[in-house]
Amino acid sequence: FLIIKITYNIIKENPLFGVGFNNYKSQYNNYQKEYFSETRPLKEILLADNNKLANNEWLQLVAEIGIIGFLVLLFFLSKIFKIYTKPQNHRNFTTSLLIKCRNHFFLAVIVLSLFSNPFRIPSLLNLISILFLFFYIVIPHDKTIVYTNPFFSKNKLLFILIALSTTFLVQEYYLCKWMLHHNNTFNNKAKKFNYFNNFLKDNENYLYTTAYELYNSGNYYNSIRQLENLSEIINDTQSSILLGFNYSKLKKHSIALKHFENASLINPKLFRPKSLMMNEYLLNGDTIAAKKQAKIIVNFPVKI
Repeated sequence: FLIIKITYNIIKENPLFGVGFNNYKSQYNNYQKEYFSETRPLKEILLADNNKLANNEWLQLVAEIGIIGFLVLLFFLSKIFKIYTKPQNHRNFTTSLLIKCRNHFFLAVIVLSLFSNPFRIPSLLNLISILFLFFYIVIPHDKTIVYTNPFFSKNKLLFILIALSTTFLVQEYYLCKWMLHHNNTFNNKAKKFNYFNNFLKDNENYLYTTAYELYNSGNYYNSIRQLENLSEIINDTQSSILLGFNYSKLKKHSIALKHFENASLINPKLFRPKSLMMNEYLLNGDTIAAKKQAKIIVNFPVKI
């Protein structure tokens, strides 16, 4: 129920218009950090993690687009569903069977959306879209539907599906192409950095990996810049720790400490951010704070 609690806090602070579509994963950990800034039960601390999804598609949509956006979405979905499931005057056995399969498919997607996020997984979304289009094409419709609702014609739906699939495949192509160069030296990859960055600037795995490589090669400012771009997509423990490492190398220990503390609040059950905070206190010459942090680490329970 921790995820539901945090999601409820997001909705409570942004009830009408939400935090923006697809911005849930960039905002969730910020709200979780705020939640754990106060004393919380140990059970919740041990359950905390870097979450990107609400495990409930409808709840996540309310958090992202708000109550108003969600009501508008329900209105359009009801119109589409009404058109899509319009009764047929002449049914044979095959048509009746297909209609039953379609209805069960709809029900399965709705139930699945209550416990997961099927529309956030590109491969699963493509499969659902293909099945949606398949049922629309193979089940006969009244001619009046074609004329009164030209927007939902088969050709237009097919075009939308192909466009969405192509966009996904293009990004995956450049991601795979970049990964082929992953075992090369960083200097060789740096030449291709701007080329890949144009296509993969919204891919969190690419952003984090390049930031990590920039850090390893001593390009701390460029690594920080890449991580700042990543923070617009997701603010998680790993990126906060890497930001702390970069600032620590630049001798900016107070800023590094802030990022390690941020990582510890996002995922309070982890020991690593706490130990990094202690080391940063020592580097900053604050032995009293370092001893306090050491006591917190020693007394902190371990999840087995």
